[in-house]
Amino acid sequence: FEMTYRPADNLFLLANTSFAQNDLGFAKFDFAERFFELTAYPFSSVTAKAFYDWAKDELKSETDRKTGGLNFDWEFKPGYALTVDAQQQKIIRSFGSSFREELNNSYLSATFSKSPVLSLGFALDRSTDPAETDDPATFTEVESDAKYWQSVVASFQINMSHEISLFYGSRRGGLVCLSGTCYEVLPFKGLE
Repeated sequence: FEMTYRPADNLFLLANTSFAQNDLGFAKFDFAERFFELTAYPFSSVTAKAFYDWAKDELKSETDRKTGGLNFDWEFKPGYALTVDAQQQKIIRSFGSSFREELNNSYLSATFSKSPVLSLGFALDRSTDPAETDDPATFTEVESDAKYWQSVVASFQINMSHEISLFYGSRRGGLVCLSGTCYEVLPFKGLE
């Protein structure tokens, strides 16, 4: 179910909710999600967004997942823009009644762009997820310090058919969703 509402010319509200049940034959696992987003256009050159998402995904043992974020886009000169994106996520995983873990994920990025030719950005990703922080090569020790991924990305549009992109740093692996399409990416560290 999805609902949109525009209370004023410079405000836009979006809300949606979904529920599904995964039936694996031997057990059923519920999935539920509620998403709210507010988009504001305080000036003709500025777009600001805030969102909050609550979900549970029993198949992943996530009994409570809360995500919030802010996005700020400022066209400070015709064709020149600065975009800042910040997100925070808290997940509680429960494995039966005896084991419970809490983890946090944070994301921050800033991108400068000269439309339609050039963009330069950086990103910082942080996680306390044991699946990310623990080194599988150390069997007797469980590492729990937060893990960080930092990167710089530059792109240059040569013409309508060709673009050069350069990535340097580290990237977290996992599910990536862009424009309604989701795919798995491997973790990466280096230059590409």
